[in-house]
Amino acid sequence: MIESKELERHLLAGLIKHPTVYAELAPFINEGDFSTQSSQVHATIFKILKNCLERGEHVDEVVVAQKVQDFNISFKDNVDVGQYIHSLGLRKISKDGVLNAAKELKKVSVRRSIRLAAI
Repeated sequence: MIESKELERHLLAGLIKHPTVYAELAPFINEGDFSTQSSQVHATIFKILKNCLERGEHVDEVVVAQKVQDFNISFKDNVDVGQYIHSLGLRKISKDGVLNAAKELKKVSVRRSIRLAAI
């Protein structure tokens, strides 16, 4: 597996619900770990979360949705970004689950990098 939208969603949902976990995963996760083959939406959401958290700003679904909409980002299927981020906030994930999702996403990202280097 060289990409996992589900892991990406899980990590984003976890960061929205448990923003304090960011400090533990910041050393090894960045927007490049999100798949470029599908959509840049997840990478952009992560970058917005990262910037807010590093500046000590409050993070919740509304704030993130507004910042994403300010970038005029859209999905291929015209899914409403605000509703999408709200759906992320409805996911159940623990703090440990966020870290596990980050570790698994990093593995997927490394596999993708190796595969692309071999092409």
